[in-house]
Amino acid sequence: DPKNRDGLMDKAKLAMLDQKFNSAIGIYRNILADFPNDTPAMIALGKAYEYSGTIELANETYFLAYQMNRDVDEVRDGYIDFLIKYKFNERAEQLVQEWVSASPNNPYFLKRLALLKANNGKFEDAEKIVNRMIANPRVSAFGYQLQGDILTLKGQLEAATDSYLNAFNLEKENAIFMGNLVDAYLKTEKQAQAIALLNSIDTKAPYYYEGQLILAKLYEKTAPENTTNIYSELIKKAPNRPEAYVNWSNNLSQKGMLDESIAIIESCISINKESYECQFAMADRYTEKKLYDKAIAIYKKQVDLHPSDLLMRNNLASLLIDHPTNQESKEYAFYLAQTFANTEEPVLKDTFGWAAFKVGKLNEATKALEFATEKAPKEGLFHYHLAKVYQAN
Repeated sequence: DPKNRDGLMDKAKLAMLDQKFNSAIGIYRNILADFPNDTPAMIALGKAYEYSGTIELANETYFLAYQMNRDVDEVRDGYIDFLIKYKFNERAEQLVQEWVSASPNNPYFLKRLALLKANNGKFEDAEKIVNRMIANPRVSAFGYQLQGDILTLKGQLEAATDSYLNAFNLEKENAIFMGNLVDAYLKTEKQAQAIALLNSIDTKAPYYYEGQLILAKLYEKTAPENTTNIYSELIKKAPNRPEAYVNWSNNLSQKGMLDESIAIIESCISINKESYECQFAMADRYTEKKLYDKAIAIYKKQVDLHPSDLLMRNNLASLLIDHPTNQESKEYAFYLAQTFANTEEPVLKDTFGWAAFKVGKLNEATKALEFATEKAPKEGLFHYHLAKVYQAN
């Protein structure tokens, strides 16, 4: 049905996954011809233009969506992120300045403007915004956080730590401020202070669970005997949350305790069968135990449920490449990996290149693997894959 908007959106998404960007562009434009104010279709069209390399058209399309939805966070922030990604820095700064003019005390807008200026080398202008925020009691905590961010950009980590501490002391209920301070302590090798801060969090604090997860990760290296109690407590406290199960399972796996690691994930799945995180961890555990068929079965199901999930597609493609059951599985792996053909992420590019090699597409494999090794020169596996391609050539 040419007027079935949802069906056409699904068709366009499949075209995007198959790297058929021009087809997707045509479908999205047809949708917009009938539904000119359809923001999701407009943003999707912008992405199709972007992925096809027509950046100016992407810019025009995203800007049109932005004009129609200035108050929608996702649209507004997405457009600014696009401008920054493609070095339209002055335009991004101009738009954020407009936000600040309209809402001069909005800490989020002020922070984005100051960070844009700092990233553009305008540190004095950024510091003026910081000082203005710190002087305003309503947003002073955010001002100190912003000060810490800018000092971190400048490499002044000790001073940044002091700023994050000031922010946390003003608003101790803010989980982000707590996380900033913990990260700052760890970057400045003050692990004892980080542990002390995490141990001081009240059990009723809104970020107690997250803080205990961080604490357990630190204890894995410094006091591994403490991790079991923390993970056990968190699972009792929030049995439907997957993070403690997954982190505990990963930790046991690293110790070589695969059976125990799998048992933890099984207990998660018994409570929440559809947990994405636990299904992913279970596939990892099966791969580690060389139970490839079981891992592939999980990944296939998850890719069907989440077709745009790049990590699931990557892991499934990698397993099918290295542990194929027949030529069809190699071809399916290449089909999955084609999604990564235009990516700049080295891991995904390597998967595409290796999959291309396995189906005999040596030119594509060479270009992709040369890109991956250039972007990640310390990854030995990428060099091995490239060497095999050179050998075949």
